[in-house]
Amino acid sequence: MTRPCWRGPRAGIEALNHKYGDGAHGRFFLLHRPRLYNPQEGCWMGRERKRGKLEDFNTLLWQRRSGSLQRIVGDAAQLSSVRYVITLDTDTDLPWGAGWRLVGAAAHPLNRPTMDPGGRRLVRG
Repeated sequence: MTRPCWRGPRAGIEALNHKYGDGAHGRFFLLHRPRLYNPQEGCWMGRERKRGKLEDFNTLLWQRRSGSLQRIVGDAAQLSSVRYVITLDTDTDLPWGAGWRLVGAAAHPLNRPTMDPGGRRLVRG
């Protein structure tokens, strides 16, 4: 079997969705943020590296708007069913099944967050 020639990230995501999707939807996405020049770092980079990525992704999930995401490949409407987001670094060693257990603990009724009456501060959970 020969590997297809490189056609770019969009074509790669579309190929993965074609191969592993359920016919109606794919399970792979490409979310791209534009780079901005950061004079303190002396380089072009995404806004606030990690925290900025999470803020932009959460904006897409919760407010259904792309925010500063410049390009989205995949059916972004599918993301409305996302309930939990886990971030992992390359040096994170997560044992098999630990992510499922973490989400299970977060979903337990005793761990649900309770906010103060103004909705600004977490008081329990």
